[in-house]
Amino acid sequence: MGCGGSAEIVELDTEFTPTALGDYILDLEEDKIKRIFEYKSSRPKQELIDVLQASLFFYLVSKNQIQNPDTRGSKIEDQMQIYRNDEKLREKLLPIAKWMLETKLTSQKNIQPDDFAETVGKWFDPYTQSMSSL
Repeated sequence: MGCGGSAEIVELDTEFTPTALGDYILDLEEDKIKRIFEYKSSRPKQELIDVLQASLFFYLVSKNQIQNPDTRGSKIEDQMQIYRNDEKLREKLLPIAKWMLETKLTSQKNIQPDDFAETVGKWFDPYTQSMSSL
């Protein structure tokens, strides 16, 4: 395909596991968390699914950047935009969000960006454990 021309298409990987997404969230940089929260000081807990979907989007961008080191990150992020609000990916996240809302976010009204990585990121392992015991 030439020398990185504008017609270059990267085959994108949209697979993920809850554990991999949780590990990614645990390692998030502050600027990425701000983007996930759309620069808001908090999000209502009912929007957890949206926060998880934004997290998944950035996880998949990162994963595809690692798998395609010769492709500019901005090009991969541009190609990934079609997955930002993908319904199939959202459906895969719904059971995770539902579990977190029912077992972890029972008394909280909002999700804070300040403790998002340390709290929500750590909830993926207990989620995986509880699902494997069913």
